[in-house]
Amino acid sequence: MMTTMKAPLCILLAFSIFFAGCAGSTANPVDRYQFGDEKKSCEAVKIESQMIDQEIIAKNREIDNRDFWNSVFFVTGFLVIVPWFLMDCKNSEEAEIAALKARKKNLIIVATENGCGSSDLAGGQ
Repeated sequence: MMTTMKAPLCILLAFSIFFAGCAGSTANPVDRYQFGDEKKSCEAVKIESQMIDQEIIAKNREIDNRDFWNSVFFVTGFLVIVPWFLMDCKNSEEAEIAALKARKKNLIIVATENGCGSSDLAGGQ
């Protein structure tokens, strides 16, 4: 009896380990400093700062969408275990948002050093 239970348990464990590696996307954070930052014009810094704000908003939408689907998969996983393997557990969006915020802080420093008005860059996210 005990040996017949070990095989399905081992198979379930193997599938769990295999699918855990697929549990979401890997974070792809932006570098805080990019080559040529100190040479950017005030307008270029402002435009990039606005783009960062838009990316942060989009990442927050992705987080909301991911959280919704993770909830659906978690609940349905009690009926059929397969949806648990579809859950995104890597939280890559949070790491990317933190990197974007660090990039924006660096742009504010560049704007200040270049004599640009950094007050309009500090707004947003």
